[in-house]
Order: sequence, then C-alpha cells, then structure tokens
Amino acid sequence: MAAGATADGLAKDPLAPERQQALLERVGEIAGEMRRLLEPIAGNPRATAADRVFKAAELLAERARQGKKKDRLRRVIALIQEDTGTKELAELVDWSKVTERLGDWTKGKLTNTEREWLGDREAELSQTASALRGLIGHLNKLDLDGLEALRAALQPALEELERRRRRFGFVSFDELQRFAVRLLEERPAIATSVRQEITQLLVDEFQDTDALQCRLVERLALEGPANRRPGLFLVGDPKQSIYGWRRADLAAYERFARRIEEEGGRRAKLTVNFRSVPPILAEVERVLAPAFVPEPGVQPPFAPLTASEANRERRGCDRDGREAVEHWVSWAEGAEKTLAPTAVRIEAEAIATDIASLRAGGGIVSWEECAILLRATGDLPHYLEALRKAGVPYQVDTDRSFYRQREVIEAAALVRTILDPGDQIALVAFLRSPWVGVPDAALLPLWERGFPAAAADLDGSRPERLEAALTIAREAAGKVETPAREWEVALAAAISGLADLRAACRDLPADRFVQALRSRFPLEPLASFRRLGAHRLASLERLFDRLVDDLEAAGGDPAPVLRRLRRAVAEELEEPRGLPRNPGDAVNVMTIHRAKGLDFRFVWLPQLHKLAGRNRRNGTFWKDDPGEHPEYALLGLRTLGMDLVELAAERTARAERIRLLYVAMTRAKERLVTLGNWPPDGERLDDTLLRPLVETIGPEPPPLANGTARDAGGVLWRLAREVADAPSQVQVAADGPAADPAELAAHWAGRRQAADERARRELTTSVTSCLARAHPFPGAVAGEQQIEAEEVATAIGSAVHRFLERLVPGGDWEAESDRCGEELAAFLAMRSISDDAASRAVADLEALLRNLATSPLRPRFDALAGRIVARELPLLVTPPAAEAPFPLGALTASVDLIYLDPDDGALVIADHKSDQTDDDATLRKRYGPQLALYAAALTRALALPAPPRTELWLLRHGRVLPVGEEPAAT
Repeated sequence: MAAGATADGLAKDPLAPERQQALLERVGEIAGEMRRLLEPIAGNPRATAADRVFKAAELLAERARQGKKKDRLRRVIALIQEDTGTKELAELVDWSKVTERLGDWTKGKLTNTEREWLGDREAELSQTASALRGLIGHLNKLDLDGLEALRAALQPALEELERRRRRFGFVSFDELQRFAVRLLEERPAIATSVRQEITQLLVDEFQDTDALQCRLVERLALEGPANRRPGLFLVGDPKQSIYGWRRADLAAYERFARRIEEEGGRRAKLTVNFRSVPPILAEVERVLAPAFVPEPGVQPPFAPLTASEANRERRGCDRDGREAVEHWVSWAEGAEKTLAPTAVRIEAEAIATDIASLRAGGGIVSWEECAILLRATGDLPHYLEALRKAGVPYQVDTDRSFYRQREVIEAAALVRTILDPGDQIALVAFLRSPWVGVPDAALLPLWERGFPAAAADLDGSRPERLEAALTIAREAAGKVETPAREWEVALAAAISGLADLRAACRDLPADRFVQALRSRFPLEPLASFRRLGAHRLASLERLFDRLVDDLEAAGGDPAPVLRRLRRAVAEELEEPRGLPRNPGDAVNVMTIHRAKGLDFRFVWLPQLHKLAGRNRRNGTFWKDDPGEHPEYALLGLRTLGMDLVELAAERTARAERIRLLYVAMTRAKERLVTLGNWPPDGERLDDTLLRPLVETIGPEPPPLANGTARDAGGVLWRLAREVADAPSQVQVAADGPAADPAELAAHWAGRRQAADERARRELTTSVTSCLARAHPFPGAVAGEQQIEAEEVATAIGSAVHRFLERLVPGGDWEAESDRCGEELAAFLAMRSISDDAASRAVADLEALLRNLATSPLRPRFDALAGRIVARELPLLVTPPAAEAPFPLGALTASVDLIYLDPDDGALVIADHKSDQTDDDATLRKRYGPQLALYAAALTRALALPAPPRTELWLLRHGRVLPVGEEPAAT
C-alpha cells in the first residue's frame, strides 16, 4: 500500500489476452526491425557478433508470430530464459553475448566492418539495439505464473485491509483524492453543489499536479453549464516541474492546458524575472537553453527570462575579485582523478571559507542572505562541519548529523540511563557528560566497587539503595587524585537525580517526566553557552519533543523508545533539525527541492557531479493512471508493460534533472557559484547536473593552471581548493610596537595546525576500525572501486552477523537465510552500489549461507543450545597504547559469540569472519590483536582467573581456527 497499490487495481487481469498480444506485437516489431537492419551483413565471417544478434532477432520475431495465441508469450519468455526444453534451441542463442553486443551498439561501439556496412544508419542501429536490449531484459524478468499467484493472494488481502481501514476511518492522501474524484463523478448533484460554492478557483504550482489531481480540478471548474462554472486561474511553470518522483505529470499538465484553451481560456506567458541580475539570467540561458530539447509530455521548450527594470543595469556581486557567476572545479591537487569524498571535502571547505571571507570583508550584511543548495542530503554533514569550523552559523531543515551533535548524544545517553538501568555504555557517557564531569581516572574505581549494579538498583523507592550508590561514589572519589574536586559534588547530585527521574518515569505522564528531566539536569543552560547556542537549544527541544511523542505512543513501555533511540544514534537517522524560535542570522542549507519558490542574494550550488540515488522503493512500484491498466512491480514480480513505465520514468528523470538545475540556478539574486568534480574524460555524466555545463563548455573546463580562467563566454572559473582564506584580523599590542604581519601569520598558522591535529585525534573508535589501519582491506583496487568493494564486503559481513545473531541453535536455517538475502538486497538498493555489484553480493551471500548450512559449523552451533552466554556483547576496551592508531580514551567493540564449551565447560570467545583467505598465519596475524583485546577486557570485567579461549569461525570455509595458542605440532 505504501507504493499506492489498490484492491481495485489488482482485480484487473494483468495477463488479459489483449495485454499479451500488445507485448508480442512489440517483440515482433522491434526484433523485426533489428533483423531488417542486420540482414545485409548476416553470415559475414568478419561480423560474427552481428550474425549472432541477427539470428536471435529472427528467432524472437518468429516465436512472437507462431503457435497458439494463448501460448505465444510463454514460448517467447521460455526462449529468453533458456527454458525451451530442447537442447538445440538452448544452444542456438547465447543471450548474454547478444545483450552484451546490443549494449555496445547502444553506446556507439562498432567494429570497422559494422561501421563500413552501416554508413549513416549508426543512430538507427543504436536506437533499435537499446530497445531490443531493454525488451530482452524485461522478458527475462517476467514470471507469468508467479504474477498470477501474487495477484490471487494479494488482492483479497488488500481488499480486506482497505475495508478495515475505512471502518476505522483511516485513509491515505491518495485515497482522499481518489474518493473525492469518484464522489464528484458518481454524484453529479454533489458536484453541482460544490461547484456553485466556488466563485474563483486558483491553483498554484500547477506544473506539479498529476493526472488524478487534474481530474479533480476538471470536475470542479470545467464541467456543467458554462455560465455556472467558477472562474479558473492556474499558475504554473513547466520548466520548474521537479516532482516527477511524486507523480507530477507534465503530460497531464499539457492536456489540461490544451483543454482550457479549447474551452476559450487564455494562456499568458510571464518572462520578466524580478529576482536575478542579468549576468545570472544570461548564464542560465547559455547553459540550459540547449539542454531543453522540447518533447511533448516530457520537456517543455526553454523560454528566456529578462531582468526587471529595477535589475536591468545591475551587474551583481563584484567585491574582492568575485563575480555574479562563477564555476568552481573541485579537483584535488596533483591527483589524476579526484574521488567523490575528496571533492565533497574540497567543496565544503571552499564554500565555508568564501562565506566567512565575504562576511569579514563586508560583502554580506547578514548570514541569511546566503544559501547552499544541495541535490541530496547524503553529504550534508561534511558541509555543516566545514561551516562549524569556519564559525559560520547555519540553519537546515533535516539532516543525518542531528544524532551526531554533542548535545543530542549526551541527552540521549541520559535518557537511556534512566530508561534502561542495565545500559552501562550509556551510564559511562552520562558520567562523562558536562553536567556530571566524572574524570576518566574515576571510572575504574567506581566499577571495581560495583557502581554499575548500584546505579541500576536506583528507582527512587528505596533510600538505602541511594545511600549505597553514594557511598561507592565517595569511596571511589578518595582513590582519585585530581586538581579539582567539584565533580564529586556533581556526581552525588547526579546519583540522586537518576533515582528521582526513574521514579518520575514510572509515576508521571510522559510530558511531565520530560519536564522533570529538563529541570533536574542543566542540559539546556550548558548548551546555550556553546557556539551556536540557539541552534543547540533548538536541537534539544526537538529531541525532547520526539521523546514525549515516543513515550506516549509506547504507552509507558520504555522498550520501543530505547530501540528507536539506540538505532537513531547508531545509524544517524535523518531527523527534522530543531530551529530556534527566532533563528536570527544564519546561512540557509537545504535541498534544491526545498528552495523552490525562495530566493537568496548569494547561492552556492555544489554536488553537480553527484549521481542521483535510486528511488524505486526497493523494487516496489505501482502506476495506475485514470483510464489505464495498472502496471506494477511487487515482490520481484512485474506486469507486462512495466518496461514501458520504466523507460518513461527514465526519460522523465533525465528531463527533470535539467529542470532541477534550472530551479537551482534561478534562486540566486546577485551571485551564483556552481561547484563540481569534472571527470577528466567526461564519464558518468548522464545522471548528474553537470551534463548541461559539459555540453555547453566542453568535456573539460578552461585551463586552470593558475587557479582561475575564463571560458569562451567570459565567465570566471576557479579551482575550489585555491579559494582564498578570509582576511586575517591582526591585533596589535597597545603597549608595544606592531608585530610583523608575516610572523603573526606564521605563528597563528602553526597554532591552527596544531589545534587541527589535536582535534583529529579520536577519543573513541571501534576495535575493528582501529586495527583495520594496520591491516587494510585486502585485494581492493584504487579509487571508487575500492570504496564500493569495501562497502559491499562490509554489507555481506554485517548480513552474515545478523543471520547468526538471530539464529537459534537448532532453528530454521533456510528461512533465516532467505530473510537475510532479502535484507541485503534491500540495503544495497538504497546505496550507491552498481546493479552488477549488488547482484554479485547477494549471490555471494546466498552461496556463503548455503555452504555454511552444510559445513561442520552448523552442528557445532546447534550443539550450543543452552550454552550461549552472550551474542553481540558490547564492550568498552582499554587501548593498549596512547599513540596512533589507538584513540586517547576507549575502544568500542561488539563480541559476536561467547559460549561455554559443551566438552569442558570453558568460556570461549568466537568471532565470525567471512574472509576469502584460508591461510591460518594470515588470519591469526590479522585478527589475533582484536581477540586478545576482547579476552583481556572480558577477563578484567568478570574477574576471571585466566583469559577465555579465543577462536575464529571461518564462515566461508566451514571451520574453526583457534587463535592465541600455538597450532598443534604435526
């Protein structure tokens, strides 16, 4: 239902004869066209690949025409899926080689023989090859029996769900629209009554409507006697239609506009721009006019904008060498190719420096005149961090850095400590917070005296428990030598506060409990004294509002609240950022979509090179336009016309990317700066906002040997990394001569470098991340492939860990394996992972789990029933040294499995590994230090007389490798 599926839509037969015939006709037409093109070269010994495609097309066209009508489509699908039942046909066509050659032709890759034969028909071959390749891929994904079974099972279930939802008054926004249209169409008297109540109907942003919404407006304003209709006034700019992923439909917009004109309405064009100065409008036209290739229902023609009379003579920003329009290239120094993460850092630092410099030089009166417009929020934390370092205040609607903010992490730790008395990691964070301030040196004495257990017993009902915890705190404080003792008083107050707040959580409503929490601990006063205090206060308010909502929704049960809070902090979930009630002066950071309708004096537009993420709901898709047969992809099954829907969606997305850049560029009033990581050879541009610039300027920017250059249009280009720092504010001592500026600059540069190095030292990090620096990811190649390989390997490892964490000894391995594979596929679909890599990863995981199910590890695991001590046990580990790669404070870890050996009862630490290598020495060297840290931490925490045994469970190889002991002599 989240995708929009309806019981009525599923009631329509997706395999109706006319639909099968329509697909067969497409197969015959496209395969026949390819056969016609290749017939002159068929049989040529110098063109074996073309001959293979010719025979495949001939066979497809023949299958689409012959046999019983009801069986034709199944025979075509069987041919493509090599399920023919006859060996000779299966051998006749190698479909992988056919699709590979079609892919080459689509990209214009031809052999000399093919090029000689084709002449001026290359474009025709490319287009036909693309269509045939897509059709073969679609046929290969079809499962007619599965589709029918899905519909038979899902339709009645969905019908019953819709009935129950209506019974309880639950309807979605889409349903409200559908019901409204149905009501107006089926009840003419109601439509007439509603129409007569409206004198003038104004619809703004009409370019973002869909077909259903157009029908709604039609029923309200274009039906009934002409003299009884309301006036209709529509405002819309098709060049700003950027919500296709929310079903905005330009074709529906154009049909509606034509009907208005047919009904005697008038269309007026507004081409005067009251926002931007002429240089910005000129650059918009230069870059985008060629990109707006008109296509009915997909892309409107470009309409040039003229500056208003008030702006006609203005030239925009001209301060300190800056100009109204600049293009910055985010290349790393000396690198042949700049990786995307490096480009993000360069862009973020350049923008922050430029804004700070403009403000320092008087070019910006208020921060809110500036806006950073992003295509997506995945890299948002990097831009915000650069602004923070530069001392630039900002406001942002949503971001994934919300749960990374110090005040949010500290407040979340306090909440977790209250709601979960056994959460010792949260307890440590609470004790180290600025409201308590326990020094690290006091943690060991506290733990040695049993403070975690005493703190867990605090519930506000037993005074003796409170006194026991206070006594432990006093004894531990006596063992610590610190120059300041205020923390002892704060700790005593914190212990009392913890007891009181647990009682409040038990006895008070959610809102009163949260109010008591805010009153008892000085979270907000301390946050307000930090830099950007107003924003920190707003973030805490947002967190507490969310906490009240979650507690009320859970009915007083802390478990779901804790689960969500832990997940939010661990996975850095996106959260609407709290903004001050009076945000005051701050730079605006938002997505391009959110900036629509706004304008700013200065606009920075980074991420032009960023690839768009897939937005297909993990393979789930539903399209059900009025009067059309629904097309859908559900649970891996698809309808017969789904490929046409996908092609239309891709065409719309390509056109919408042009419009998205148009919207972004036209937000600027006086200065527009674009930033992008130009690929040296122009690769991977189809899915970026950089393509229009590349097509206008050329595959490379103008030469930037000196850091700046001008293109043929006179527009200024810069290397982003060389954007100048803000002017230094040199202070002169009142009682002495002025210091030498060069010496001062060198002195403070050194101070800044030292401060940056200290800031980069980690306080905590995970054991695996820390030790990975000594043993980098094996076998990866350089560049983006390495990043992808590491991400895929990590995803597979995490999936296997989840599988083993959830699995019960003696449980259903097969069902859990299927679930694990589905989760990995869904996870990779949301990441920037290529389809090929994602498919290989899922296949790799499935093979690994199959091997594991038949390996000696399965009976070993099943034998642990009743013997498992812990799984995924969180640990805080003392670093073995204070220098790199280890952090200053603590290492965090999660132990995969701790169990009692069924043979001798010994305690064993097992770590699951999915490495490809099977070499014992390599594995011991790589993971020995990690397991040694685990064993030492567990020995100390449990006061064991001897360290537990440690071992690796080698999942790919189905065996156990003891670690920390010499292998037996052979």
